[in-house]
Amino acid sequence: MEKATPKISVIVTLYNRTDFILDALNSVVNQSLDKELYEIIVVTNIDVNFDRDTEFLGSIKVLKVDKPQVGMKYLKGFKESRGDIITFLDDDDLYEKERLSEILKFFDGKKGHIYYHNSFDLIDDNGKRINSNFRINDQKFSQSTNVLLIQPKYRLKDLVKAKKIGGDFNMSSIAVSRSILSNGMVLLSLASASPDISLFMESITINSEIFIDSRKLTLYRIKSSSPKTIELNDNDQSAIKKPQLEAREGMINFAVSKGNVMTIKYANFERNDYLVHSEFRQLIKEQSISRDMIIRRIKKLPFSKPYLWRYFLAYFVIYLILLIFPGFISKQKLASS
Repeated sequence: MEKATPKISVIVTLYNRTDFILDALNSVVNQSLDKELYEIIVVTNIDVNFDRDTEFLGSIKVLKVDKPQVGMKYLKGFKESRGDIITFLDDDDLYEKERLSEILKFFDGKKGHIYYHNSFDLIDDNGKRINSNFRINDQKFSQSTNVLLIQPKYRLKDLVKAKKIGGDFNMSSIAVSRSILSNGMVLLSLASASPDISLFMESITINSEIFIDSRKLTLYRIKSSSPKTIELNDNDQSAIKKPQLEAREGMINFAVSKGNVMTIKYANFERNDYLVHSEFRQLIKEQSISRDMIIRRIKKLPFSKPYLWRYFLAYFVIYLILLIFPGFISKQKLASS
């Protein structure tokens, strides 16, 4: 007898390691949701073997993708999926037991394009919950208690707000209606970095309803082995990285090709915010900071972009400190090094 079509497809992505895959899969297998209502698809670039003694583990689809683009894993998994709701899990992250049940409740009865993102707790290599001032590009994640619903037609400031509370970060926290991926997955499939941001971009391009849920339904692992090399309180996260910059340039090209004005505005925000924040953090890491350095960076700021004014204020404060107390910052930095 043919099994009923699942409501949810969970795409688990695996790259160059098997350290955590069993824990990840067990967190999906042990969901409170009826197992007939969801399926698991593992997409990997290496051969994997795991215990399939239980009937449900035995039903997991394992797909192999050798393509270098990280987005191709999601494309492959999506093509094999059957659910109306598509959600994701990195191999080193975990789901809370009720995550899929809560997602199904949220999507039940909704029509149109839906983008959903839940908050998360942090865990270490051993799966133990930890506290951390974890940030990337000034986004605050696990501390957020914000709930945000954004309806089409968007305002740029609402999309920027979603960004600032981590609404486009961590594939393991994202679920979308099938229609979003059926629309083409052009940007996501080409992504060599930042697939989460690419998926957010695709969602706003087709005017999806966006919901940022403050409930912590995912466990995000930090300070784990390669390739996710995010460290606790790592101040080096904001250095300009070529794949990250190329991903954002690709978003602008994608937005222009679609001719969607709001998508173009948001794509430019992504690029500008990434570059300016990266340069700001590089400045802070310098052993000695001069007023000339501050002036050069201020002149590079595109002041027509209101969302970058906060960087101007940060530079201005540093400039005033150096004006009143020459050498103060360099002495402080040298004393703490």
